Amino acid sequence: MEPLTRRGLVDRLRGRLGLSAREAGIILGDFLEILADQLAAGGAVSFRGLGRFETRLSPPRTGRNPATGRPAPIPARRRPVFILSPELRRRLLKP
Repeated sequence: MEPLTRRGLVDRLRGRLGLSAREAGIILGDFLEILADQLAAGGAVSFRGLGRFETRLSPPRTGRNPATGRPAPIPARRRPVFILSPELRRRLLKP
């Protein structure tokens, strides 16, 4: 199965809601921008039945430079995380 792309989502919105491609693209773009803004601000976004997007802080650590093998400091950073809802987990694990 092919991955669902932004274009595919726009096409599905058009079909389900009877929108033009431009309108569906604007709605999807605004939705994704709101989601990204919320995560960038350190917040979380939850969708009942789907899951929760959030960011977590990875502590600083020491890694290795692959070219030299020398230790290299890796600073703390926020990373995105998606946690499946129990409903979606059951649906995915269903035979």
